[in-house]
Amino acid sequence: MITKKKLKEEIITYDIITYKDDDGKDIEYVEVTLVDRVIDVYMDTREVNIGILANKILESDNLHEKEYIVTVNKNFDDEFIKGMASGVDIGDAVTRQCKVEKINSNTFKIILTQGLNKQIRRMSKSFGYTVIKLERVRIMNIKLDDIGYGKWRNITFEELKILEKQSKIN
Repeated sequence: MITKKKLKEEIITYDIITYKDDDGKDIEYVEVTLVDRVIDVYMDTREVNIGILANKILESDNLHEKEYIVTVNKNFDDEFIKGMASGVDIGDAVTRQCKVEKINSNTFKIILTQGLNKQIRRMSKSFGYTVIKLERVRIMNIKLDDIGYGKWRNITFEELKILEKQSKIN
């Protein structure tokens, strides 16, 4: 049996495929597509509701970290880094304070706990910069930096357990 659902803007789809293991126990194979990355999870159907888990991971009220590497069109100074970290008026909202670290003269790392539409692009634009490269490298405890564009990897059992704990799913 295959179930396909669409969740939130950041998650494009997830597929649930149910099959029986050698002992006749129902097992679910869950494939979650996050924008351009696919994350596979193997789990017992009674252990985790993937829809609840996905929503808890991405819901901005839960303050879960999402880390990005950002390259902008020109060099910036320390004031730009401080301004980005302190919260930015992007028109329809003021962003939460966040962690920002300079990597080089036009590239920085930013860790958000908020997920506003085009947030990093809008924050950078308010300081007169245009984002030319934006790469998400981590969602909570899941590191994505070694996964190529359009590629995927399986979430480990340990990563899943940490996700469940951080998302308060038992």
